[in-house]
Amino acid sequence: MSHVEPPKPQQSATGQFIFWGALALVVVAVIWVRQGARRGDQGLNYPGVGHPLPALNLQGLSGGATDVDLKDLKGKVTLVNFWGTWCPPCRYELPHIVQLRKDLAARSDFRLLAVSCSGVEGESLERLREGTRQFLAQKQLELPTYADPDGVTRQAVGMTLGETDIPGYPTTILLDRGGIIRAIWVGYESGVEEEMRRAIEDELAKK
Repeated sequence: MSHVEPPKPQQSATGQFIFWGALALVVVAVIWVRQGARRGDQGLNYPGVGHPLPALNLQGLSGGATDVDLKDLKGKVTLVNFWGTWCPPCRYELPHIVQLRKDLAARSDFRLLAVSCSGVEGESLERLREGTRQFLAQKQLELPTYADPDGVTRQAVGMTLGETDIPGYPTTILLDRGGIIRAIWVGYESGVEEEMRRAIEDELAKK
């Protein structure tokens, strides 16, 4: 299951060239090493499942999205997808995330929060917003998006997993009606969207 590691802080131009070249090699290695190890731990079996998400604080970014926190999600089944326009696996996955939202649009007890994340340390919110809008327009995808400007929500997910941040991009978490994490997917592999759909439907069936 391919994914991209979280971005690291900026360096000088030469440092960035060396860093990104090394990062590309590391990412390829990590994908190959973790692909087999993590596949069995995806979704319902991922470490951290069963724990409450300690915090969620997202800011509306595009498509009419408005600010949201944990109390706004009470009583709803919620899928939170952390992605970036700069992340190849995210770009493969996003159309499926959009389709999931369309297919479940009639369910008032379901929310999908697509969190656009910057690939550049210190990028302004306005620049992230414009880059996200341009990407969605180019791909002809209709999707309200959110930002996690202070990294509060990503850090909360990381805390649940014993990390300081989410483990990679894309990362998708499923919350039940009480804010408990019921599934986590890191990376994208063809067909994982159907696993997400089944997990969502199972949670929606619970009252």
